[in-house]
Amino acid sequence: PRRILVPHDFSAAGKPSLAAAREWAVAFQARARLQFVVEHSAGLYDYAANMEGSFKEYLERVRTQALERFRRLIREEWKGVEAEAAASTGDPTAEILREATDFGADLIVLGTHSRSTLERFFLGSVTQKTVERATCPVLTVRSDGAPLDVRSPIG
Repeated sequence: PRRILVPHDFSAAGKPSLAAAREWAVAFQARARLQFVVEHSAGLYDYAANMEGSFKEYLERVRTQALERFRRLIREEWKGVEAEAAASTGDPTAEILREATDFGADLIVLGTHSRSTLERFFLGSVTQKTVERATCPVLTVRSDGAPLDVRSPIG
């Protein structure tokens, strides 16, 4: 891979996927883009709990904070890797796929949350939907750090 997209939600479960993505980027001297998506529905819930300013301002503040966290992470932990940060608002799966296309990603590295089958059925799974729809290989990393699956659209 020459360009690795690393969607991340800042959860503890996602930390192993960051480490795996960094290892791949170093090993292949690949460029990386760390991505955060502010999901509208989750954002609305958080906004209702805080009620500061308009909802649009709240989403922008969360997006800006995510970019700064990524930039700090890149400076402190991704030395030697050509990496950049991206953040957007919308449906996480759609935004990941859009970013993969815009960036020209030839690998997506995603963390998984160990949800039950029933939880995935009702809540959906961003990782599962991304694996199903991506046009490039997707490496999924379990929250315990073990690689779960590599799915390639080629076969």
